[in-house]
Amino acid sequence: DEETLMNLFELRIMLEVGMTDFLFAHKTAEDVQALEEIVAQESGQADKGIFEIEEELRFHGKLYEISNNQTLKRFQEILLPVFQFVNQSTLFQPLEVGEQLVTHKDLVQIIKFGTPEMFQNAMKKHLRPHFDRLQSRRQQPSEK
Repeated sequence: DEETLMNLFELRIMLEVGMTDFLFAHKTAEDVQALEEIVAQESGQADKGIFEIEEELRFHGKLYEISNNQTLKRFQEILLPVFQFVNQSTLFQPLEVGEQLVTHKDLVQIIKFGTPEMFQNAMKKHLRPHFDRLQSRRQQPSEK
């Protein structure tokens, strides 16, 4: 149901912000190159708040893979219906892009040249619009 899907999406946010140290401990030059290739193939609409499911899955799935945690990698399979639901439903309103969003390209640059702290802060900012939309949805009156 909608509540379960929202909870799973929230869990995704919690895990992705929390995986930073594992990501930095296990990353390789080949991983960074793979992320750069993924980003190079993206539509380039993320700075406008437009996210393609396939792009999200490829990029964030690679982050899960780099973290070297098998359960986290399998978690992405559970998330596929959540991404589809969020994309196809009226659960969330479109993003209003006010401040500059942190894109996948920005995150790759931090993985390549930055610190775990810089990445964690950037990931929080990257996921913040989703967090805000979830909180907004939870504050709406029930449609029962």
